[in-house]
Amino acid sequence: MARFSLWLSYVVVALAIAVIAPEVAGIASQTAALAALSFLVIALAVDGAIKGAADKRRFEHQVDALDRAIDGIEKEFASLESDFEDFSTTIAKAAESSHHELQSEFRVLKTLMSQVVDERGREPAGDPGALVAADDRTAPSDGAVYEIMRHALADNRIDLYLQPIVALPSRRSLHYECFSRVRDETGRVIFPSEFLPVAEESGLAGTLDNLILFRCVRVIRRLGKRRPKVKFFCNLSLVSLRDDEFFPQFVDYMQSQHDLAQRLVFEFRQSDLQEMEEPVREKLAALAKRGFSFSMDHVGDLALDPKWLSDHAIRYVKVDASVLQSGAGDIDPRDLKRLLSRHGIALIVSRIEDESAVVNVLDFDVEYGQGYLFSEPRLAREESAVEQPLPESAVA
Repeated sequence: MARFSLWLSYVVVALAIAVIAPEVAGIASQTAALAALSFLVIALAVDGAIKGAADKRRFEHQVDALDRAIDGIEKEFASLESDFEDFSTTIAKAAESSHHELQSEFRVLKTLMSQVVDERGREPAGDPGALVAADDRTAPSDGAVYEIMRHALADNRIDLYLQPIVALPSRRSLHYECFSRVRDETGRVIFPSEFLPVAEESGLAGTLDNLILFRCVRVIRRLGKRRPKVKFFCNLSLVSLRDDEFFPQFVDYMQSQHDLAQRLVFEFRQSDLQEMEEPVREKLAALAKRGFSFSMDHVGDLALDPKWLSDHAIRYVKVDASVLQSGAGDIDPRDLKRLLSRHGIALIVSRIEDESAVVNVLDFDVEYGQGYLFSEPRLAREESAVEQPLPESAVA
């Protein structure tokens, strides 16, 4: 609209020249008309030139803006391409790591399953048919226990039980120890005092250790990120550590499970630690470098070397209340906790069965306790077929 008005003004000026010039300047009408036409042509030409220059500048600005936009798109594309390459690399590494972990776990589980179905165990002496009724608490013979264990392994009747390790004097549950329990065909529970000697004699102790360990790992997986400071103490016998087929695969698998390092504590008897061969110590040292820690239980001699324990990643020492009160060793029980603490080792007093034991333990300035007074071991609902959250009754 503005340009039309400008062109109209050119025409008005040209008409004015053609009409007024002959009267004012005495110019011939044809000359005035030619002058008006010339003015109109020149005015339109100048206007067109000005508009063309403006259009050119605007076009150049648009081209520059387009160039900048293209540069920005190219940079963004390059960034996306780089991110995609990084993402692809990450996925590839994760897939490779996951593949390695799955392979490790498969090898361990394959070995475990072969142990479960293998009947190489040395059958102990005794009448295998001398099973007892579920309501008869008379201890079954070794032969009967062996048969119960063998069938329980085949029929998935080995259960995981958890017993809390509490803070003293508050008695708040902090950690949990894992135990195995065996059920016969009637559902009767066979206790460790009945089946462990037979398991060790028959060669099934390692299989029990391994099975309970993986049950414990499943519990930890289900617990997820809840209560991140809770640790699970899992016993490993010398039989398991000396298993040339299982133990190397187990160490390889655990080294790839970084999240378990802060959750699992492997527990060994004091006598087993003393008898442990150097190749086994080296494999445990490899686990310690990955962040795993260890515990020593069944302590019969309080003459401990805290530096040696610390150097071997022993972060917990369990001493029965009766042993601590009797002072088995040269060291005063009152000094034991302070000596261990200076080397980063926590003292846990186990088998606390009554209130008088608690009073005596507190006199020794002990901070952690375990025993039937606080809670008996409770069944962890760990069905292999159905994954469900750990009951609060098992993990408070």
